Amino acid sequence: MEKRKHYKYYLNHTLWKKICDVAGCNEKSFQTVPADLARKVFSFKEDKTKYHLCKAHYKEYKKNTKKERETQRMDW
Repeated sequence: MEKRKHYKYYLNHTLWKKICDVAGCNEKSFQTVPADLARKVFSFKEDKTKYHLCKAHYKEYKKNTKKERETQRMDW
């Protein structure tokens, strides 16, 4: 199998799955979020424009960036 840019080797080296990009986490990806807000909450291994987060990290991301996201919505 060839290695794809945004995928990581996961689950017995037989399937390609998107997994959480947070350092030290190997859970399945639940949601993709913009990098500028995600970097304020977590540390990442790679520099990207969007990051994949698992369900637990997505919940933490929502709690910690609530005010910034409300501000961005009001700017529309």
